[in-house]
Amino acid sequence: MQQFYDTDLQSEHPPSDILSEKDIPKEKLHKQKMLVKKELLHVKKEVRQRGISYEKPAYYDKVKIAMIEITEEEYNNGDEKLILENAKIVEQHILSPQNDRWIDKALQSMKKQEISIYIQEHLKHDENQLKVLENKVYTLIQMIDWQIIVDLYQDQTYLKYILQLGKGGDRCEILDEIIYEIKIFQGENLLFTDSQDGPSPIKLIKSKVVYSILKTMKNKELSLCHIKHDSYLQNENQEFLQSLNYDKEAKVDWKVEINVKTLFKIDDLYGDGILIKTTMYRSRNTAKPDKVSLIDFDMWIYSMSTDPYPKKENLLYSSTDEDPIYDRVEAQKHNDEDEEPSKGSLSLYIDDLKVSKLMRLALLRMKKRELSIIRCYETKDLIKHGLDYEGMKGMIEKELIYVIYVHTFSEGKNNFSMSIDEKIEQAIRKKQIGLKWISQQNYRKALKVFKTINAYFDYGTFTEDDKEKMREFQISSLLNSSLCQMKLKDWKDMKIVCEKLYKLDSKNQKVVYRYCYALMNLYEYEEALQIITEENEDLIKLKKEIKQLYSQYKNKEKQMYQKWLS
Repeated sequence: MQQFYDTDLQSEHPPSDILSEKDIPKEKLHKQKMLVKKELLHVKKEVRQRGISYEKPAYYDKVKIAMIEITEEEYNNGDEKLILENAKIVEQHILSPQNDRWIDKALQSMKKQEISIYIQEHLKHDENQLKVLENKVYTLIQMIDWQIIVDLYQDQTYLKYILQLGKGGDRCEILDEIIYEIKIFQGENLLFTDSQDGPSPIKLIKSKVVYSILKTMKNKELSLCHIKHDSYLQNENQEFLQSLNYDKEAKVDWKVEINVKTLFKIDDLYGDGILIKTTMYRSRNTAKPDKVSLIDFDMWIYSMSTDPYPKKENLLYSSTDEDPIYDRVEAQKHNDEDEEPSKGSLSLYIDDLKVSKLMRLALLRMKKRELSIIRCYETKDLIKHGLDYEGMKGMIEKELIYVIYVHTFSEGKNNFSMSIDEKIEQAIRKKQIGLKWISQQNYRKALKVFKTINAYFDYGTFTEDDKEKMREFQISSLLNSSLCQMKLKDWKDMKIVCEKLYKLDSKNQKVVYRYCYALMNLYEYEEALQIITEENEDLIKLKKEIKQLYSQYKNKEKQMYQKWLS
């Protein structure tokens, strides 16, 4: 069976006093809208008081409404709120589409606290078989509230009653850890209870049914799932089922109550179990930093331990005096508002190579105001330099625990949204990164950096003043690109870069040398000799080498033709 996830029904709920942007304007409140159109029944809706929030109930939800049938006189001149004081309070389920009831469609169209009048126009056929109005029925309804109920398998065998809405957008997955409480009932008889006060892996839960429900649940969610007797027995782990000591004669429905008190998201960053990230908490902000983001964060490093939270006595390095767990999780210092970085926080660009590879991998996957614990089970290739390496004074243990809290970061911009000053600032910063790779003779990584800088000046709209301002930085980046390509013997791309350089500064002897060097290695000797007009010591040597190679090339060509003609 295909699992149904209540994505829309548990979206982030705005404050209750928020009005939807699509709400009906006040001047159109009394305008009728056709809701149901059948052969002999038309149902029209007329909103008298707008509802609050964005959400509306869906199929299977249990709604609480005030409903009363009114007269035409009350429809035209009555005070809805006074009339509703005598209305009957009804609690009922919205039935599935197969029931085809107009009331279900009506209730699905309403928001919380909305008051609407539904006009049922009952039609009949006259003696000429034409449809004529038989009578009208006016029903006044106020949507008081509703309880979300989700049909997990779309067959009414698993109905999940959401008693407390979850928070955030993440749902439980097999690698995650949770603090939970679980109860399993056969009818009203409690057969099983289990709870954990500390983080516990979901994969240790033995009940297959519980796990299938957990996959649909969010952090802080409390749900009660009603399950048909046969469906529970069919889907449950048989070994676990036998341990329940249930009544095999009773054919009553089962109930599973699950309280996800805290959800800790677990991510395998490398996919091989070496780098495991546990998200302690994060804000609702969905943005993540990129390599050109300036990020403010705190960092703590501990010796490896099996405890859920790293202990103070295992601390090896800290960028701040605060305790990451007790000061932040237990005191609940985090919030969704912008905050100033705490004392001792670090601030840097992720691609500045000022932190280890491990830190770069982690930071790129974190959100604003997120606290995560990262367990590294093999540090050999992940921590070779950077602030964290220096903070531990090079005494790197094989297994370590990193705790990282991201305060905030600048949003990355693309080549078209950056101003010329921002492009120059980034070019200067990235040049130092590229030069560092060159000094380590890692020309491929250096070339990748300089290509990024080149893109700053290749794309966008530039004024003449902009072109003059960026010229120096563009030439510098292209020269460094050509150097990397020369070391990598990438002659075709080197020629393309040097053509750009030559157009920008044909008098620069370094540009001329690189351009001719690329042409020489592409056997374009004549063009190379034409370009060399001004000569220095290096160009004289290169010109002599090109002439020599060109002479050898022509001799070989001549011998080939003679051999062919003979």
